[in-house]
Order: sequence, then structure tokens, then C-alpha cells
Amino acid sequence: MQSRIDFMLMVVLIACATKIASDIYTPSLMIMAQQLPGASIDTIQLSFPVFLFGVAMAQLVFGPLSEAIGRKRPLLIGLMIMGIGSVLCATATSIGALLIGRGVQGCGAGALYALWRAMLRDVFHGEDLAKRSASLFVLIMGFGSLAPVLGGYLVLIGWQSNFWFMLVYVLITSALVWKG
Repeated sequence: MQSRIDFMLMVVLIACATKIASDIYTPSLMIMAQQLPGASIDTIQLSFPVFLFGVAMAQLVFGPLSEAIGRKRPLLIGLMIMGIGSVLCATATSIGALLIGRGVQGCGAGALYALWRAMLRDVFHGEDLAKRSASLFVLIMGFGSLAPVLGGYLVLIGWQSNFWFMLVYVLITSALVWKG
């Protein structure tokens, strides 16, 4: 029973990572536009499609890769990429560096986004799969809507704290994946 709880916790963290990373820093946009050299609100907003482009492209790679070599290694690689992207964003000193970081972060998030559904299908079937998937979608929407609220509190420390938070999130999730 405990192993199923651990598995579901891991899947929840993996499934929510993309939505949280996408939205957590939205309260920081104006501050980032003021503090990053060469940035404006328009260029800062480019970080959203850059992130989503990375998510989309990574799914094309990590989905088939996980079918070929299993789920664990691609998950750990995706988490590592997402962590590197988070560090690049947190340490960005220009808009260009931030956009590169968001692209890298998106690639890692895309790996996670591609794999959590497959992981559920690997373990659960039929009605049990439907129940767990429905519950998971509710959690993703709930945590996703709380991400900007959390980001609003983190911005009081500094806009970089949103990305440092994502690094800690990735490290915790990596530990669970490694253990699992």
C-alpha cells in the first residue's frame, strides 16, 4: 500500500511540474522587466512561448525514448534538464539569458509532461486508471492555479526565488524518482 502512495506522490509531482513552472513566476514579470538589462514587458512575455516550445519539442523526443529504454532514465534526464534551466533562469543577467533558461527549463518540463500519463498506464488499468487519472487532473488544475499565488509570495524575496523554488521542487522529485 505504501509503495502505491509513494508512486502516486511521485506522479503528482511529475504531472504538476510543468504547470507550476509555467505559471509560478507570472507575478514577477513587471519586476523582471525593470531589473533585467534590455528587457521590457513584451520581451519578458516571450518567455512563455519559449517555455511552451521547449515543452512541445521535448515530448517528441522523450515519449519514444521512454518506450525504448524505460521511464526512469528519461525522467531523471528531464528533471536534470529542468533543474539546469531553473538555475539558468535564476542567475540570468539579461533577457537573452532568461529566454535561454526558459527554453531549457521547458525541455525538461516537456519530458515530465510526456511521461506521467505513460507511467499511470504502466501501473493502473481499466476503471482504476480512469479514477486515478481524473483525480490527478483535479490536482494538476488545483496546484497550477496556486502557482501564481506562491510566486506572489516568493517575489517578496526576489524574482529569482521563483526559479530557485523550482530547483528545489526538481531535486525533491528527482529523489523520489531515483528511489522509485
